[in-house]
Amino acid sequence: MAKAWYLYNSGSIFASSSYTIFNPIDFNAAPPCPDGCILCAIKSTTGAPGKPINPLSNNVFLYLTNFMIAQRLQPILTDPYVVGKGSC
Repeated sequence: MAKAWYLYNSGSIFASSSYTIFNPIDFNAAPPCPDGCILCAIKSTTGAPGKPINPLSNNVFLYLTNFMIAQRLQPILTDPYVVGKGSC
């Protein structure tokens, strides 16, 4: 299954319904979130049209939890799966 970036809209950060696909034409296009402490986007396996897989994977769930604690992209040492925006 393909992975794509999904922008956070609102609602529970752990619910796939809270996200919409960033670029349906190019799944690898990076979201407009350089880094910050406000949740911006997640990278997840594709699910229903325009949405990430439901439920979110255990890894994405863990990265979201770590993001809320550290307030920076996650994971830090590899390609990020959770990115933020805005200053802290």
